[in-house]
Amino acid sequence: MSTPDRLADHVASLLSRLLGRGGEPRGDVVVDLAPGRTVAAGDVEALGLHYLGVPEGPASPPRQPAPGSVVAPIGSGEPPAHGTLAAALAPALRGRRVAAVAIGDSLNRVEDLDGYLGGLHELCDELGGVPVLVASPNVTHLDVGAKLVIGRWDVTTSGTVSAAYVRHFSAASLRSTMAAHGFAELDAEDRARTRSDQHFPSDVAVLEPGTPVGALVRRLREMARGDAHVDRFVRAYAPAPGSGTPGSGTPGAESSAPGTTAPPFFLSVLLRTQGRRAATLQESLLCLAAQTCDDFEVLTLLHDGDERSVDSVRGLVEEFHDSFARRVRVVSVSGGGRCRPLNEGALLARGQYLAMLDDDDLVLANWVETFRDAARRAPGRVVRTAVANQRIEARPGRWDGEDGYEVVDRPRLVFSLDFDHVDHLLDNRTPNNGYAFPRSLVTELGLRWDESLPVLEDWDHLLWSASICGVSGVPQITALLRSWEVGEDSKSQHSPALWEATRQRVIDKHGATPLLLDRGAFPQLRARLIDGDVAAEYAVRLEQDAHRTAVELDAARARLEVAEQALEATRDALGSATRQLEEIRCSTSWRITAGLRLAARAARRVRTPPRG
Repeated sequence: MSTPDRLADHVASLLSRLLGRGGEPRGDVVVDLAPGRTVAAGDVEALGLHYLGVPEGPASPPRQPAPGSVVAPIGSGEPPAHGTLAAALAPALRGRRVAAVAIGDSLNRVEDLDGYLGGLHELCDELGGVPVLVASPNVTHLDVGAKLVIGRWDVTTSGTVSAAYVRHFSAASLRSTMAAHGFAELDAEDRARTRSDQHFPSDVAVLEPGTPVGALVRRLREMARGDAHVDRFVRAYAPAPGSGTPGSGTPGAESSAPGTTAPPFFLSVLLRTQGRRAATLQESLLCLAAQTCDDFEVLTLLHDGDERSVDSVRGLVEEFHDSFARRVRVVSVSGGGRCRPLNEGALLARGQYLAMLDDDDLVLANWVETFRDAARRAPGRVVRTAVANQRIEARPGRWDGEDGYEVVDRPRLVFSLDFDHVDHLLDNRTPNNGYAFPRSLVTELGLRWDESLPVLEDWDHLLWSASICGVSGVPQITALLRSWEVGEDSKSQHSPALWEATRQRVIDKHGATPLLLDRGAFPQLRARLIDGDVAAEYAVRLEQDAHRTAVELDAARARLEVAEQALEATRDALGSATRQLEEIRCSTSWRITAGLRLAARAARRVRTPPRG
């Protein structure tokens, strides 16, 4: 039988870690100001401290702490006005120092949040900057969010959505509320429960991971933030150094939430480079500098480059006019695979949309403008344009000793002109410089490039993006993907076996999640299934006809063989008769009886009566 996951255990664990920092604890008493017990008195005693609890109210019986603990008869679950709480605790403390103050879920219960946190901040300062232990329910737990999708908000007598609460917190709003009142977060020991107290009714499909809709909601919530299954935020805070008298903030406001201010650019271009191809990088930057729309920034992501490479890339940027160069940032990225620069760059980007470009590929002058116009027509969707392919070959040391390349073929449209989601389920039909997507996929939904994939990361990323946002396609070529016939690229670096194994990994990943297709995909998929059924039926008919023809052919061959055998026997008999006749004609008796044969023929003519 498993041990119950007690909230008090998480608080005690967090308290233990706090006491383990910096040697000896600064105090020996834990003051619990929560209306309900935050941490068990026995757990406090086990840490070598004393527990000082506050009664839940004048009419409530005092809590029974462990032996040796003290109950402070303050008589209210909320702290008194500023400047009076420390004095009220003094008789019970009897000169002992406070190690920590626990408030449990008090933030959810108090009407005057500003007054409460102001008094708490003043108390912690007076006690020497002691930490505060908070245990607040997570209103963004997966169970609560899933029920909100279907319009359910179930208030219970206790738990995540308690009737006693006047406000609720997410991780971000709790952090911003505490920061607005002068508290900095020290540590966390959150309690997670896959099935919270809000996991009811049991027959609601959106709550169950085994249903398609339940699995989809779970996937989106887990991808967005890592606290999908946290039912209690168990956090430690302390007065921030130099915070002084904290100002008031909007209760529960997520003041630092992304998207509260307009982004400075429409597009952030994530330009990957290793600093090895100065010529192609210069051309990529030149393409961006020549855009017909300047509403973008460029993050030149130098992956595992040394100091010389950094200086070289920065030197290339400085060669451009300031009107473009000031919108280009050179960012050094260390470690990881092909996806690491993209993930790092996405977190630093300031644009509303994100787009990708490798340092050996090109874009046409209308690339950004086309993306922007398409995004304005279809807000929140992925925008996709067509990409042509061009073959090039490396030419080491051909230009004054410098490495370069040579174009060996004209651009060709080998990828589809417009986006077809069903077609993309088979394989990647869109190079990474052929689409842009809302940055909110990163900031709000937590979408990342899978850094475990050595190749095909753009296909995997586009499949997720298309499923979540849908795609607005523009059947117009705006970019070039350049394939190295001679030279180093991802195809030459990795074996066909690795490519195929990675492709199967992508298929398995997406096969484990319900498939979400955009509007219009259903008739397309149905038409293809029907076409496939028709083709399969025709193939069956052809196979049946072929089988019947084969049987008839075998029978004809058998008859032909019999006829050939009979013909051969006839030929043998005719040959034998011919030889016998020839032998007779050549014999002596045949020559001697020649006169008799003539006389016999003459006699037959005489005896024959005339006709008529």
